[in-house]
Amino acid sequence: KVFNELRLILNSLVGSLRSLFWSLVMMFIIYFMFALLFVQVAVQHLQEHGWGPGTTEWESISQYFGGVAQAMMTLYQGSTGSDWTVAYYVIEDIGIGIQLSYTFFIAFVNISLMNIVTGLFVENAMKLAQPDLQTQALESMQADVATAETLQKLARKADSQSDGLMSHQEFVRFISDPYVLAELTVIGIPVKDAEFFFNILSDASPDTQGKVPVDLFVESCLRMRGHATGVDLHTLQYRLIMMDTKNREFMQSCMSAISSVSDSLQALQLTREVTDGLEKLQTI
Repeated sequence: KVFNELRLILNSLVGSLRSLFWSLVMMFIIYFMFALLFVQVAVQHLQEHGWGPGTTEWESISQYFGGVAQAMMTLYQGSTGSDWTVAYYVIEDIGIGIQLSYTFFIAFVNISLMNIVTGLFVENAMKLAQPDLQTQALESMQADVATAETLQKLARKADSQSDGLMSHQEFVRFISDPYVLAELTVIGIPVKDAEFFFNILSDASPDTQGKVPVDLFVESCLRMRGHATGVDLHTLQYRLIMMDTKNREFMQSCMSAISSVSDSLQALQLTREVTDGLEKLQTI
């Protein structure tokens, strides 16, 4: 926890090495292409005018565009903070085409290329800044513990008899407190109907004679936070299927019992008819 920021910086640096490599490759290609263009134009300009070594024009142009490597360094300096107009004035007399090309290069690198590279590094840093699975689990556990402690403190205040149970009056008075409602809302449990909420909790503990245990209140509140998850929906679906299965089994057992009772009644009726017939025969 103390070195969390340092760990984040180190992870960002290590994770950005791949992006740094490909960014340098792309920058090298762009600088090389423009440097090659400027060197060819500069050499052609010197040859057309017959300016060779020793002339002022030759010395001026060769100082910045004497070779591809030197031209790449000139372009790099001009696009990373140095005075780019110095090289611009050197090639100013060559022609309008190379002037526009040089101006376009400076604008392209500073406005487009550098912003793209910066955005790429920022995106990678944001991804690496996300906590890992272990950190997320730890933060979730810490948040649950802090929420449980807050709910325990709130519920203990409502338990005036200190017996660990909240009666209906205590619960309604507790829930009606604006501070408690605000705390529950912040936690993620917006209680809109105190009566219904109490009935839900009291039905879950039938052995407490209509009272709500504090521990049950805390546990239920932790369970009710947030939206229903996929696990909650599947659990509800499973319970509904189990209830439907039990109801079907109960109906079948009831139908079997009714059928057996009906058969017994029919047998009893037949037995009575046979007995009555025998009595009549004996009388005759």
